[in-house]
Amino acid sequence: MLLDDLESEPKATVAWLERIYRREAGRKNFSHDLAEAVASGSPALERGGAWLLRRLVAEKGSLSATDWELVVDGLAGVRSWLARLELCQLLAGHPEMTEAAPEAIAVFLRKCADGPNIFVRAWAVTAFHALGKRHRAYGAEAKRWVAKARKDPAKSVQARLRHLT
Repeated sequence: MLLDDLESEPKATVAWLERIYRREAGRKNFSHDLAEAVASGSPALERGGAWLLRRLVAEKGSLSATDWELVVDGLAGVRSWLARLELCQLLAGHPEMTEAAPEAIAVFLRKCADGPNIFVRAWAVTAFHALGKRHRAYGAEAKRWVAKARKDPAKSVQARLRHLT
C-alpha cells in the first residue's frame, strides 16, 4: 500500500508525506519498504521514499544494516534530483551511515557533486566533507570538492559552504 501511495502521487507535498509517515511509521516493514522505494528506479518512489527515509532516520537515529544496504546498492540508479538531494542531506546529517560502504557512497556523492542541480551539488559537497572527516581516506578528496565548490557561482552552493566547519 505504501509503495502504491507513493507511486500514485508524483507531486507529493511535505504535508502529504508527513501524513503517510504518521500512518506508516509504526509498521514492521516500513523502513524496508522505504529502502525498496529509494532503490526502485521509479522517480516518484525515489522522491517520496527518500523524504520518508530521512524523516525516519531523523526520528529513530538509524536504519537496520539490511535496509541501509539495499539503499546503498540502489544509489547508482537514483534518477530523481529531489531523491538525490534528500539522500545527500541524510548523509551530511548522519555521516555514521557511511560506515557500511564508504566507497559506494563516495561514488554517489561524486556524481551528485558534479551534477547540474545546484542544490544537490551543494549538499553533496557537504556530505562529502562529512565523509572525509569520518574516513581519512577521503579527506584530501573532500578538500578538493570544497575547493571546487568555492569557485561555483551558485549562491546556494556558497551559502551551504558557510555551514562547513
